[in-house]
Amino acid sequence: MPVNTTKLAMMAVVGAVAVFLGTIVLTLQVLIVQRKNQIKKIKSKRSNNKGKKIYVNEDRSGYGAGTITPSEPTEDIFLWKDSTPETTSKGHSANAYWSQVQRYLENLGDAPSGKRMASGSSFPPSTSHVHESLLQAANLGHPTAQHYVATALSSGIWLSGKQNNDNTNTIPEDFFHINPQSMILWHMAALEGNVEAALSLGNKIRAGASSDADCSRYMPYYEAAANSIIDELEAEKHSRAKVNPPMDKHSLVQVHIHGGTSSQLNWENKPDESQEALQYYHLLSSKTPDPDVHASYTLAHLYHYGLRGVPQNLTKALFYYEIAAKNDYQEAAGQAGKFHIWSLGFEPSERNIFTAHKYFKKGTKSGLKECMQKYQDALKVKRKGETIEETSVDVCDHPSLNGFGLLHLYGVPMLVPVDFEKAKTYFQLARDMGNMDASYNLAMLKLGFRSSWKEVKDSWDGQSVSDTIPAFMEKPSNFATKEDWISAVRELESAASKGHLQAHHRLGMLYAEGIRYAGGGAFVNRDCKKAYAQYKWIVDNASPQLSRRTRTAYKQYTAGDFEGALVNYLMAAETGHKISQVNAAFLLDRGVCLHLSEEQCRGASLRLWKAAAQSGDAEAAIRVGDFYFYGSTRRTTWVDVVLFPEVHLVPATMKLFRSLQKYVTSMFTDNNDESSSSYEEEEVCKEKAEDGVCLTTVEEEDSDEDSYSTDLEKAAEYYRLASQQHKSPRANFNLGYMHQWGLGLTQDFPLAKRHYDLAGSAKQATFAAQLALLTMGLHEQFLSLKSLVTWSMEEEEYEEDEYEEDL
Repeated sequence: MPVNTTKLAMMAVVGAVAVFLGTIVLTLQVLIVQRKNQIKKIKSKRSNNKGKKIYVNEDRSGYGAGTITPSEPTEDIFLWKDSTPETTSKGHSANAYWSQVQRYLENLGDAPSGKRMASGSSFPPSTSHVHESLLQAANLGHPTAQHYVATALSSGIWLSGKQNNDNTNTIPEDFFHINPQSMILWHMAALEGNVEAALSLGNKIRAGASSDADCSRYMPYYEAAANSIIDELEAEKHSRAKVNPPMDKHSLVQVHIHGGTSSQLNWENKPDESQEALQYYHLLSSKTPDPDVHASYTLAHLYHYGLRGVPQNLTKALFYYEIAAKNDYQEAAGQAGKFHIWSLGFEPSERNIFTAHKYFKKGTKSGLKECMQKYQDALKVKRKGETIEETSVDVCDHPSLNGFGLLHLYGVPMLVPVDFEKAKTYFQLARDMGNMDASYNLAMLKLGFRSSWKEVKDSWDGQSVSDTIPAFMEKPSNFATKEDWISAVRELESAASKGHLQAHHRLGMLYAEGIRYAGGGAFVNRDCKKAYAQYKWIVDNASPQLSRRTRTAYKQYTAGDFEGALVNYLMAAETGHKISQVNAAFLLDRGVCLHLSEEQCRGASLRLWKAAAQSGDAEAAIRVGDFYFYGSTRRTTWVDVVLFPEVHLVPATMKLFRSLQKYVTSMFTDNNDESSSSYEEEEVCKEKAEDGVCLTTVEEEDSDEDSYSTDLEKAAEYYRLASQQHKSPRANFNLGYMHQWGLGLTQDFPLAKRHYDLAGSAKQATFAAQLALLTMGLHEQFLSLKSLVTWSMEEEEYEEDEYEEDL
């Protein structure tokens, strides 16, 4: 049978093509496998490196989080997981040096772990090695060490305990003095993720800003810090960014003035709740079969918000809320439902939407229509200054109403259908009753919630609800109109005014970037100052770092560990935290000086008082005025000698003895005697001017007089600041006194009376003001009598002169 050569040729061609294609496919397969291996290696490398982008800050020490770009960024700001040095030999060396510093800080109660030795411990006698280790760690790139060194260079106080014994430490007079080396170190630490370094640097740049145009130089630091805070809180089960971390607001000055248990102290300055009280509440709430629901709710509230020094613990808060809710306590039911829907206090995988529905049902037993009717009835009987809950009408619980709005957006199988309009109605009713979460949810609805919600089968799969919410802001609905944006901003501002953390953050993002549409117009105008204000609020009121600093510092203070408290307050003060500035200044005033000399300690205290005064603290403004009025910045006064004789009596006595010696010598010495003149000049001259001419006694006296006059003018300036901005009775009293006697101000009795009257309008200053007015009246009469006598004597002299001329 003949062979068909055509078929063989065709088969050969097909075979060759098949082999060629197979080779290509195999080659591509090999390349794909190689690429996958490369990707795995890259991912593995990134997981061990500091450069992994993630929305969680797991550094619980309070010393890191947030990568910051330069003051004029050219790219977006990202957040890193932690701020530890790279796992290289250099990084290991930096960690080793820092561990030595950390052991020293543990002795002061300042370590991230919270461990410390006996309270009241002082600095070790030799701290040179600690100081050197701190510098080495900073040089090797440890961000926390860099932050500590930058703070020391800026403030003149080495928190490592190393102070110069030759008194060469320079304490800058101005808190916002720019130290170039500090700025560099803060910037480097901020780039590695240290939030406190970013805030310190942003605070210094902001103080030096001369116009609104400079806002873009410091706002990015606050923006990055706020982003870091939000990311950490949204991932934290004891917050989810729905609960702010507790900020300690004790003012040690007020506690010291009024006493720790005084009725004159406001809520923020009351002593922490005792452990015995917590145990008592627990016993009442644990009674069976009828637990005390009020005790349960009180305990839950304390743990929920971390009030009165109680550790914030949402797991315990939910436990006590549920005790009260199961016994038909309506307010507790709404909170328990909120905890379950946002997985507050437990992991998202443990959430049970049916349990949340059960508790929300307890808070709204009568249904939506009857809840609306009860609200209208409450408005009719509501009196001025009274809240809806305080009226005689048993209104529905607004957290439960807001919760039902969320359930109608998600839907609950066989219980709650998905109904957008009904959800909106629930939100509006809850908002009208004062619920800030409802205002926030209404704003988000305007920006695309409706098209972004998932069905319950897709949503409740273990993923955190808070994980889905940021996407609504990043990708709003394309159908949002200008009116929608205006309405959303209005709702966000309403929520923010009530302290809603996420609302502040959304507003900050809106104002930082602005919202523009294709035609060239803007839905929301870009406004750097407004964005800064929102981010600053987040930093001051929700920073986990500041929360841990301030709460630890106050507990150290009450335990007698004043040096440890001062270290924490100083670190927080450099970020611009006003309460920490006041408390650090107070401790320095009280002699907790961290090895500073007496003069340096006074300078450091005055620096912080000035910073707090510029931030708007009335007590700080008065303290700065007192510094200048009593001459604490110039020399030791006789008041100090009387109050602190063990410190000042011997030097003052020697000075008085030398003055008497010179006076007696001058009585028995001819004033024209050159040797005497040269002797006096040698004794009196203590410094020379730049041209080498010795300052004479008269010049010294004139210089002291000018310095005293200048200090009195500065004192009046700060007293006036406290009077005008804060209506301070003490400031008004001091201004009245200065006007009465002409100290730094023009002697003016009507003005003095005005300030005394303003001081007397405060109940606590009434007696002092009345006594001052009485003495001022006598003073005025005496001056009038003196003027009359002087005038009579001058008239007599004039008449005698005329009589002599006539003769």
